[in-house]
Amino acid sequence: LTPLRVELGTLPRLRRLELGSTWTNTNVSGSLPRLRAVITVNDASCLGAVRLAQLTFLDVHDSSDLRPFFPPAPAPIFDSLTCLCVAGCRSLTDETLATICMMRSLRQLDLSRCVSVTPAGFGPLKRLASTLEQLVVSTAGAGGCYAPLKLLASLERLRCLTTDVGDHDAPNLDLLRSLPLLASLSVAFHSSVAAIVITALGSLSGADGSSLRKVQLHATTDDAPPPDIDASFSQFCASHRQLRWLELNHMGAALNDACLACLGDTLIELRC
Repeated sequence: LTPLRVELGTLPRLRRLELGSTWTNTNVSGSLPRLRAVITVNDASCLGAVRLAQLTFLDVHDSSDLRPFFPPAPAPIFDSLTCLCVAGCRSLTDETLATICMMRSLRQLDLSRCVSVTPAGFGPLKRLASTLEQLVVSTAGAGGCYAPLKLLASLERLRCLTTDVGDHDAPNLDLLRSLPLLASLSVAFHSSVAAIVITALGSLSGADGSSLRKVQLHATTDDAPPPDIDASFSQFCASHRQLRWLELNHMGAALNDACLACLGDTLIELRC
């Protein structure tokens, strides 16, 4: 098919551009000096003459080919990008992620459902340790591998983290206590290790307290939690009395009067 050309040069004030799946055979052209955000499920060719280097926000979730966006090169083509979403991109390989991690301007990164990345492939994330503030790396639930918790714990500027944890790594969630700025944490795990997960997260509160304000706990099956879940969760709530937002997926039975009493002065939203 002959590509449909769309001239956007008459929109010099355009700052945000969203291209849906129906634009797969479209070439956007025109000088867009103020464009800062692009959302598309297509590859980079559809953007034509748009200068990618000027973008601060790029969402290419479920894109079938990331290579035009992130070609192997000594330096990435993005100079100002602070927020990147590549969720569901099966074409995201270890090599592509290594290229992405060369962008020291990144503050937010979504790697959810990127099932082609290997455990070793997450290693380059260390390059972003001094800048990355928000990370979504929940891949195992989609058939990928788990991101190493030791690596995640080295990203010292993280404020928001979404991840999943394997049964063998559940006790190591306490490594996240090395993240002093962590305010929002979402963890998915199998119901059989719920007590282990909650016990480990309870230890995140040190002598100076915890910065956590929002916690989401997602048990991945409807199986009944282990019988020792009540004691673990009570201790967790006692250790995190500053929580303002709490979500429990398939874990509502863990709530009891003691938990609610611990959170009564601060909790403003509860989802079960």
